[in-house]
Amino acid sequence: MKRQWIKVTRGSLLLAAYYRVIDIIEGLSGETDVSPLGYIVQEELLDPSWVLERVESGLLEVRVSHSQGGMEEYEEEFSLGDRRLVVRLTPVRELWGVSLSSLYEAVPGIVLRADSIEFKQLAFETTRNGIEYMGLYLDDGRVAFFEGEFLRVSLPFVKATGSIHTHPEGSCMLSLKDLESGLDLLVEGGLFEAVATSSCAFVMYRLGFVSEDDFFRVKEALLKARGRGLREPLKLESIKFYSLAY
Repeated sequence: MKRQWIKVTRGSLLLAAYYRVIDIIEGLSGETDVSPLGYIVQEELLDPSWVLERVESGLLEVRVSHSQGGMEEYEEEFSLGDRRLVVRLTPVRELWGVSLSSLYEAVPGIVLRADSIEFKQLAFETTRNGIEYMGLYLDDGRVAFFEGEFLRVSLPFVKATGSIHTHPEGSCMLSLKDLESGLDLLVEGGLFEAVATSSCAFVMYRLGFVSEDDFFRVKEALLKARGRGLREPLKLESIKFYSLAY
């Protein structure tokens, strides 16, 4: 019987907290018809230890600004693991911080490094016997792990804030199937899809909302690539890729 288990990890708490901050800002940007990428947030958000301290305290207060102004304080309470977390956005007129685009880019690497022991151990098994594993991150601060099959792991669509699955050593790249499932996850509001080996990871993440043009560019590329593979790198505005050692 294939293994399935669910737990709270350092990475799952971090991703749930980041997701809540980004989701609130995206909601506010939708109401005001401005791009979420125009928001500036305090630089401490890029420090996972700082974020975890706030999660443990039950209050994550984030200073935020936008060049067009017009913001009001916003607060919402969530269940996170076995605790409650209040996320409070406090608008300031001027903020020496980082753009929200920096947060979109940084979050996958922060989560991968926070849960590196989990995925390095699972990736070692994948290298040894070919069985892949997937971790689906949920918005309540938990991560669900699933054992797949030989060089394959897939699930019916499940709404998640992020997804990481293992590849054998030497295969640190998204497959066409990974690209397809990653696109679905990002369109539904997830922040990233990643593959992890014992030594590296490859990340597909969204930058703001996935644009209609990028959605169809990926779909067209996948259709042309069947049986041949991608002929050239995808050039997208709202979906980005990078590799990292973790």
